[in-house]
Amino acid sequence: MQTIFKEELLTHLLKGTSSKVGEDFFKSLVKHLCLAINVNGAWVTEYNEEKLLLQSRAFWIDQKFIEDYDYSIENTPCEIVYKNKDFYHVPDRVIELFPQDPDLLPFHAVSYMGVPLFAENGSNVIGHLAVMHNMPLPLNNEILDVFNIFAGRAAAELRRIKHEEATRESQDQLNKLVESAMDGIITMDNSFKVVGLNSSAKRLLMYENAEGIELDQWIHPDHRDKFRRLADSIQSLPEGSQHGWLPKGIILRNAERQLLQTEASLCCYTVNKHLFFSLIVRNLNDKIEAEEKISKLSAETHYLKQIIAEEHNTSDIVGESQAIINVMNQVMQVAPVDTTVLIYGETGTGKELFAQAIHTKSKRAAGEFIKVNCAAIPASLIESEFFGHEKGAFTGATAKREGRFSLADNGSIFLDEIGELNLDLQSKLLRVLQEGEFEPVGSSKTKKVNVRVIAATNKDLNKMVKDGLFREDLYYRLCVFPISLPPLREREDDSILIANTFLRKFSKKFGKKMEPFTNLDEQIIKNYSWPGNIRELQNIIERSVILSQDNTLRLQLNIPASAPAETVSTFADNRIFSSAELEELEKNNLRKAMEACQWKVSGIGSASELLGLKPTTLSSKLKSLNITRK
Repeated sequence: MQTIFKEELLTHLLKGTSSKVGEDFFKSLVKHLCLAINVNGAWVTEYNEEKLLLQSRAFWIDQKFIEDYDYSIENTPCEIVYKNKDFYHVPDRVIELFPQDPDLLPFHAVSYMGVPLFAENGSNVIGHLAVMHNMPLPLNNEILDVFNIFAGRAAAELRRIKHEEATRESQDQLNKLVESAMDGIITMDNSFKVVGLNSSAKRLLMYENAEGIELDQWIHPDHRDKFRRLADSIQSLPEGSQHGWLPKGIILRNAERQLLQTEASLCCYTVNKHLFFSLIVRNLNDKIEAEEKISKLSAETHYLKQIIAEEHNTSDIVGESQAIINVMNQVMQVAPVDTTVLIYGETGTGKELFAQAIHTKSKRAAGEFIKVNCAAIPASLIESEFFGHEKGAFTGATAKREGRFSLADNGSIFLDEIGELNLDLQSKLLRVLQEGEFEPVGSSKTKKVNVRVIAATNKDLNKMVKDGLFREDLYYRLCVFPISLPPLREREDDSILIANTFLRKFSKKFGKKMEPFTNLDEQIIKNYSWPGNIRELQNIIERSVILSQDNTLRLQLNIPASAPAETVSTFADNRIFSSAELEELEKNNLRKAMEACQWKVSGIGSASELLGLKPTTLSSKLKSLNITRK
């Protein structure tokens, strides 16, 4: 039996599962697993502990999928996997070892290999990945490595699905709590127009349907300024602390013009980048209990959503080039060993995405993944952001606050733009790396943490060390395992794969059914230098989809008007165009010129003036190329 090389395996894995989730992900995974280690059957299951059943998420055997395949684990090789919580391998004569297993004989099974899939705690079995073959299946390190990599992807997706289900359940509980609360809860958008009322608010204000009503209609004129000041102030507070009380309450007016003296609090939050406010009008007796329940469920929902986002984002790494396969090999090597990683890469190469992949594949995956952009935090606040502060430690420190390293305890912290740290903070960071301890600002008590540091930069830290801008001891402490991300221009044909991913994403986002890239589009994408890398490619595809008409994409490259001619024609310098492609180039250029001049052919501000052509020549070209105004 022969297996493919690891580079080809990663190509199988990325190509087969990078853009899929749920059922499609599992189906693609088991099919590609069979291809990777050359067996005729593979399946992923979820374990139903109450019924002692394995419920198949995907089962591929003999070149076809078996749907709705559930079976009892008793007297099966899968039972050994679940009981021992470990890898199990039967190289030959599996039917003789498990004669009471009714599923082995119909599939002509000769050999078996299975591994458990664990929950975040690393002890509870939530499913398993297994293969069986109609021939003997000897074990070697290559097969085992391949199998474990596929098992890791299967476990991550199964955990993500379970988190998603838990999030929905938590959200349902939160909605039921809000609806059943004795306090009135009024939800508004960023212009303070009502988007929802719970039952108590409807009874209090005597409105059944109040969507679109401006809150000012209900607030007494003397209290409107007080409400607006609080709304403005809480928006500047850190996430998770954006709430406040209205001093001495607020007077509301209901549908019958009755004045209501209430005690109230206001909070704001962001959902899908949209700002919302919730005004909670409450009675004092029930205030404490309801607030605690809402806070607890809100925190749980936020945490679960964050885990889903982090696990799902690792599948956003798209590419089949040798350069990106080499990087993924490094990620797979370093992720389990819990060492410090330094990621080098130009702006826009996806350093954060690879840092998330390292965390997700590590033993700390169940812990938090905390992100810090060192360049985005003012120098006066960055120590507090890193290590937290005590109440009264400095002006504006009205309450004790935990720092990012505390939040990352038993997890990972990603320090982006590490080269922007000042020398004083570099020494304190070095202490955390060496001793795992620090003092919050304003505190004399030492705090211990267990944190894995993943740093990233687009600067030459070695040169900064020589220039005295970066501590040499910190540099060597960070650079235990350096990973260099290739720029997009060095990733062969990955630019087309990534562009297609963005095209599907933004077509769906903006509700457009875009035509695929033309051959000319692909040549432009492949030959452009992409100085902004993947981020620039994403922005260009998004803008091009927005500006497109009739579902036809027109690429809008970020080439400045003042750029030299060699920059503008970079993509053309590397190839010879066919006659049909040249005609297509000319048609696109003429149409853009006509649209820019509102289809004015001659005179001042006309397309003929813009192109440097005689009006009669331009008219002739438009007619011969069948270019008309739509």
